[in-house]
Amino acid sequence: MLSHLIRRFFGHITARALSPSEQHDISEWLTAPLRELFYAQPVGDQRHAYSVAARVPPHLREAALLHDVGKSMCGIGAVQRSLATVWAWLGLPVWGAWECYLTHGHRGAALIEIAGGSELSVAFARHHPGPTPEGFDGEAWFALSTADDA
Repeated sequence: MLSHLIRRFFGHITARALSPSEQHDISEWLTAPLRELFYAQPVGDQRHAYSVAARVPPHLREAALLHDVGKSMCGIGAVQRSLATVWAWLGLPVWGAWECYLTHGHRGAALIEIAGGSELSVAFARHHPGPTPEGFDGEAWFALSTADDA
């Protein structure tokens, strides 16, 4: 967990904005309402999501691009996210923005569903990281999870 946390922290704070070519990809891969969700994310989350999408087959890109959109509702940066993660890992109570961040999956899933995202996109936002929910393709879930952890 610690190495993943450190990698994500530095990836987030050093992230560069998507290039025009990458932005074009997003316009090809997502509908307008889903693009709004994607671009509401901070640059670090956009860069992470794009990297995840680049590592999965085309039919999984929507889920890859949107899996962390719920984080954008919380208004906290990389330091606060890291502290919230460690705090929760220690079993200490969380509230406010930290609670929002730690429950971003459920929040994002609701947004994706309202915006017309696929069932897989909704489920992956809601349940990652975690085992494949009943009724979903285990290979697809594994591909998304592996790409997210890379």
